[in-house]
Amino acid sequence: MTLLAEQLDDLAHMPRLPGAACRGANAAIFDQAPGDGHARGARKAAVAICGACPCLVECRDWVHRLAPDQRPRGVTASEVILTDIRVNRPQLR
Repeated sequence: MTLLAEQLDDLAHMPRLPGAACRGANAAIFDQAPGDGHARGARKAAVAICGACPCLVECRDWVHRLAPDQRPRGVTASEVILTDIRVNRPQLR
């Protein structure tokens, strides 16, 4: 499956989260590849945006219901997801 096909599939299965902090934000900060110095700052910003989101619990519930290989790569639900490995799991407040 091509990257575009994967992204379209991810979008088709995403829940509607009205009021989510990521809506209207620069999507590129949520999708940065590891290993890039600029990406680290972008990921930190994305994790912070998610961490303050009023939809965090619903988003995290959705992500955790997905099989690891179906989880979107990048920052989702304030977690950094690299294939099936979650790098950052901050505690819920």
